[in-house]
Parts: sequence; C-alpha cells; structure tokens
Amino acid sequence: IINNLGLLVAFLDIIGDCLAGGKHEHSGVATYWNNHFGDKVPHFWLSRPVLVGLVIVTMILPFQLRANINDAKYTSAFALTFAACFILTITGLGIVVGSHHETHD
Repeated sequence: IINNLGLLVAFLDIIGDCLAGGKHEHSGVATYWNNHFGDKVPHFWLSRPVLVGLVIVTMILPFQLRANINDAKYTSAFALTFAACFILTITGLGIVVGSHHETHD
C-alpha cells in the first residue's frame, strides 16, 4: 500500500508540473493555453492544487470506485486511447513547431 501511495504522489506531482508548471522554470499547459487564448480563466482555477484536484475527481476517482475487477478493461481502454491521443498530439506539435523553425548549419 505504501508503494502504491508513493507512486500516486509522484504521478500527481508530475501531472501538477505539466498542467500548472513549476515555480520559476516553466509555465504549465493550462497556463500557456490561458495566456495564449486571451487570459479568460481566473488564475485561481489554474493553480496547482485546483488542477490536481480536478484530475483526481474526474479521472482517478471514477476508476477507484469500481467494485468489479472486470471493469478494469474500461480503464485499460481509456489508458490506451489517452496514450494514443498523447502521441498524436506530441507528433503534431513537433511537426508544426519544426516546420516553423529553420535549421542553421
């Protein structure tokens, strides 16, 4: 149980870094999108505790509430779909950003 709890904390820390960003190193995805699309969301909603809480409530908690182990197939399908979307998004971003930058040899 302690091992699983430690992995969950590490996982949520990484999610928080990606969504809300670090203190001074970089801005997170949510902060970047908000700044890029007109700064329409109040900054309270972009804070790390709120974003991690939303991830817990919308993604992790529903899977933990399953009583039957056979429902894990839906979790696996969701994880594979999410991973495929992530790979497509990163590939698309790499192509778009790469096409806008010139190489200097």
